[in-house]
Amino acid sequence: MNRINRGKRQNRKKDASIKQYHEERRLLVEELHKSLGAYMQHELPQLLINLIVDYAKHLQIGLECLPLALETVWGTGKVPVVMDLSGRANTFFRYRHTSCIDMKNILLRSINSGEGISEQKRLKLMEEMRTDLVAAMKHGRTLVVMMGDTAPDLLKTFSHPKFFPTQLIFQEQELRKEENWKAVVRDEDMIVEGASDNVRWFAVHEDFRVVVTMQHPKSEYGKALQHCVPWEFCSLVEVLHEEEPVMIVECEDTPGEYNGLPDFSSIYA
Repeated sequence: MNRINRGKRQNRKKDASIKQYHEERRLLVEELHKSLGAYMQHELPQLLINLIVDYAKHLQIGLECLPLALETVWGTGKVPVVMDLSGRANTFFRYRHTSCIDMKNILLRSINSGEGISEQKRLKLMEEMRTDLVAAMKHGRTLVVMMGDTAPDLLKTFSHPKFFPTQLIFQEQELRKEENWKAVVRDEDMIVEGASDNVRWFAVHEDFRVVVTMQHPKSEYGKALQHCVPWEFCSLVEVLHEEEPVMIVECEDTPGEYNGLPDFSSIYA
């Protein structure tokens, strides 16, 4: 009897999970249709939107397609992780309305002494990250986290609730809640230019976005990068060289809870 009841509970849980999956997918289709339609300035075929939602888990593009790829990923509520071995994507972002965090530089400075990073030094470096984050939120810039060819740990070492709350940053709608952004915004960040000294105001700009760039070869896709970012909130955008064919790689997406970080090396098996 207990086994039967347990089976019924598992089936109800599975049904609820599938129902939630389809509802989230419906919302993604609506949001993507809206965001891409606005970007392209004309109505897009519904079939195309559904194909993007179902199959564009890992985009392979030429650099000229990067703006559209970013809008596609943002439209699904994910953070784009742009994998570009050449570094051209970083140049692309530096000449746009962005706030760039050079994580390779921060990582190297954290270990430059040859000793373990002290808490004081870590927080000093994270204050630089916080400043860029707040500037992006306040002025509607894209926050570009440039990892280079390194693998900084944004989940633990370089994550802090009062400086750089990684999990919230990669969930844009959560970061927009006042109780969350207030933890990283200081009094001086709320000063309103041209207003009296006692006026304070802050809100996360509607144009605020987040993107990560990496410069790793395909041989390094996998466990070496799993600790870097919360992959469950990300989609991979791979910038190809001119001689490589452009394609969309289908990745299996099953209903239910997220069951582990992706091993990207399996895509190329």
